Amino acid sequence: MNAKEKAELYAERAELLAVVYLTRREDVLLAHPQTGARFDLLATLLSDGKTTGRAFGVVTSAVDADPPKTNEPDSGLRNVPIPVCEFVFAMDSDAGFWRWIRQPDDARETGLSFSHGDVEPLDNAALEHIVRAVQDWYATRK
Repeated sequence: MNAKEKAELYAERAELLAVVYLTRREDVLLAHPQTGARFDLLATLLSDGKTTGRAFGVVTSAVDADPPKTNEPDSGLRNVPIPVCEFVFAMDSDAGFWRWIRQPDDARETGLSFSHGDVEPLDNAALEHIVRAVQDWYATRK
């Protein structure tokens, strides 16, 4: 397998693993965003099985082994008007990690800050934190 094929395989696996993680939750509906979006998945939050109009973007990426080193996020994400997080998966173990890219931040005029911090383990508690932060962010936007 050449480098291009490996990169494509890793990208596909990372997205599939993100779907596996996010579909653990019954209050998240996943879709691929419109062409040209700078994130890979659009996660819409549900309430009683119905869409709420609340969503966040997910960028997926893959690394050979954990723990992953973080790269500077795509600067084009700076202007995305919804929260965006990155899910990074280690291809040797399928271990998941995450971080905010457009983090809910009520101290900012837009309510979002452009972040490029270190990654943390992705697990059910992390998913709960992400969903709760997004819900809280939308609640303050009214």
